Amino acid sequence: MTDIPRSPAAIRRPPYMIATIALAAIGVPVVSISLLRLRPAGLVVDRSSVWTDTVRRGSMLREVHGSGTLTPEDVRWLAAATEARVD
Repeated sequence: MTDIPRSPAAIRRPPYMIATIALAAIGVPVVSISLLRLRPAGLVVDRSSVWTDTVRRGSMLREVHGSGTLTPEDVRWLAAATEARVD
């Protein structure tokens, strides 16, 4: 058996592939430039709704009262080759 050479017309790319490549070649730079021009979005909060104070060293006591039992949502067991305590 012998190989039959293909003509260049038989190797043509389909039109949808050419359209996809052209769209990507145009779309990627446009999206990149538009993302680079975005400014960081700053959060706007009313000053009256924010508590401001200075940082002080000391203990922080937070008391919460509620009924029921405190149980974790996820329990994870850790296995180790040596005996140890994990907090």
